[in-house]
Amino acid sequence: FVASMPLDVLLLRVRRLLQNEDLVAEIWEVRETLEGRIVELCVERATEDDLEVIARTLEALDLAVREGRLGVAEDQQFHRALARAAHNLVYEQLMAEVVEMMRPLLEKLLSAQLDRPQHSNLEHRAILQALRNRDATAARNAMARHLANGRSMFV
Repeated sequence: FVASMPLDVLLLRVRRLLQNEDLVAEIWEVRETLEGRIVELCVERATEDDLEVIARTLEALDLAVREGRLGVAEDQQFHRALARAAHNLVYEQLMAEVVEMMRPLLEKLLSAQLDRPQHSNLEHRAILQALRNRDATAARNAMARHLANGRSMFV
């Protein structure tokens, strides 16, 4: 039988996993699965207001990059905005946990690859364009490319 698990218990377990650096690649796989589905749901459910919020996160990331910052917080806001636009509270909460727990790793990796934020934002824009076109396949493919490029920083 399947037992129900309160969301806070699930999130606590996710937090514990993220503290183990040996599991980063496995956590990234989960992120690939989550975010692939999230963008598919965004295609179906995102409102024009949701898409505008997502676009504003990209503008904030562009500004951060122009100012010479890594833009980790802005990058996180983009991924969290996607999860909100999917209109699924569990995905939203899971993504909030995952992006926050990966923050130290991303700061470390981006500090070593200073051109990555610019490339990342181009990938983000491809995701947003696919969402605006209501093209689930293109959105999923754009997210897969983005996450594969992110994975290449630490694997």
